[in-house]
Amino acid sequence: MGWNGADLFVQGGLDALPGGFAAGSATSTRFEGFPVAAAVRGGVLHVHFRGDALGEVPEALAARSGAARAVAACYAGVADTYVLEVAEAGVPTRLLVVSAGEAVVDEGEPLPVEDGERDDPEEWLFVVVERLTGTAVPALPGLAETWTELRVV
Repeated sequence: MGWNGADLFVQGGLDALPGGFAAGSATSTRFEGFPVAAAVRGGVLHVHFRGDALGEVPEALAARSGAARAVAACYAGVADTYVLEVAEAGVPTRLLVVSAGEAVVDEGEPLPVEDGERDDPEEWLFVVVERLTGTAVPALPGLAETWTELRVV
């Protein structure tokens, strides 16, 4: 445990940004350079919130995007709390909050990709996000995409 950050994955380019965000002019090949950054690969917009920017993560992040499917995950390793949110066409379909190994919020039907051991909720969430999005979250620091700084507006 120990990963602190959040991620949003939606179909589309920077034009798929949820309301409340605007692309800045700064770019980097390392997402850690910005508190909130976005990259596009394979037609999927990936927004990453650095751990110190978790306060910038709006509630119902996946639903706000309005995308055909949006997946949001929050990893608060220090607090031992993890969140999975899935929305279809802007309608929340799944919300799971696990804190100290226990589901404290469990809304919507469990997804088939949620199968597996939850002994380590952080690792479990990494696996679920990868199954839903095709992106291995712990590999993020090694990604060589161009990340664009985002501003909260």
